[in-house]
Amino acid sequence: MGVTLSRLYRDNIYTKRQAAFKYAEIRRDRSKYEVVLLGEAQQMKKAISLAFNLPVPLRIRTLDAIHLAAARITSNAAISASSFVFLSADLRLLNAAQSQGFIVENPENYP
Repeated sequence: MGVTLSRLYRDNIYTKRQAAFKYAEIRRDRSKYEVVLLGEAQQMKKAISLAFNLPVPLRIRTLDAIHLAAARITSNAAISASSFVFLSADLRLLNAAQSQGFIVENPENYP
């Protein structure tokens, strides 16, 4: 997350103060979200395979496709798939996730 905020600062989208505030806000709110790591080689292979087989019309970048595929794996394994929310600030990725049946949230919508 720090890398993304640094890029937004370098690209003059955030001031240094705004980036620092967002970083503090994310650290404060991180307990509200569950970060799922795909640490096993088998899980990574499955995610990459799913990413390569996503519908072409989605028009998303490679890492976004892997993010979406990893979410599919995680949501399938969740105890309650209805409580699984796909979280991203990337509107194109959110639209792709929603078209694949995910409930989506953009953290930018919560000031």
